[in-house]
Amino acid sequence: MTAPPPDGPTSTSDPRSSEFDAYATGYDAGMGNPLKRLLGDNAEQYIAVKTRWLNNDLRSFGQDPAILDFGCGEGALLRQLAETRKSASLHGCDVSEAMIREARKRWPPTQVPPDLRPFAGSRAPFPDQCMDVVVACAVFHHISVSDRPAAFREMMRVLRPGGRAYVFEHNPLNPLTVRVVRSTPIDRNAVLLRVEESLAGLRGAGAVHTRARYMHFTPPRFGFLSWIDPLLSRVALGAGYVVCGERAPELARGPDRDEGATMDPRSAARPPR
Repeated sequence: MTAPPPDGPTSTSDPRSSEFDAYATGYDAGMGNPLKRLLGDNAEQYIAVKTRWLNNDLRSFGQDPAILDFGCGEGALLRQLAETRKSASLHGCDVSEAMIREARKRWPPTQVPPDLRPFAGSRAPFPDQCMDVVVACAVFHHISVSDRPAAFREMMRVLRPGGRAYVFEHNPLNPLTVRVVRSTPIDRNAVLLRVEESLAGLRGAGAVHTRARYMHFTPPRFGFLSWIDPLLSRVALGAGYVVCGERAPELARGPDRDEGATMDPRSAARPPR
């Protein structure tokens, strides 16, 4: 999962894009780290923990929400969502065009492909209020602290009123997580966020009904122990966490409302022909 570019114009020489472009071919989400391999067989097992949590939390959304993977990388989360939410409208964006190409290459030929787009400067390449759900999975620790407020605002901008934003992140209070991050090459510039910062970021961008839960209390390779996570979800020692917030209906009012706000989420986000 890779980060959006800094606020303001960008180009193919943007260092963050170049950094992730270098890892795109054969990207394995840091599974070269021996400790990470000890805890899980592959990157998909780590993503599956988040996918299960997300699907459980989205039960009230029905079967076909428009979902945006904000910083989709090579599309691991989207591939799992395609299997578990077969009628959802799936979309992804990333600062790295090489990661977008890798996501398209890895997409199963039997599945309807998602709408994948590179970032347009610092702006997510989708109109206002066109998504039901926006997910940033292990993205924000790659964004510089000064650029994070703008990224949170972009997540909220594309949400329709009542839509939900989710931020999955590594927990800097977990010593094992810190050790793994420090010894993983793609995370060499990462700055981890505490839950409080992620919650404040969503609230600062206008989110309401915010909440946080901790996860990854057991190694992903032991999926049969996944029932433990909900029991400990308020204990601040999980290897990861998720924060969630909603876009309030009142944010859609006022003179600055985008004309695209009245569009159906799926038609607004449909790729150009």
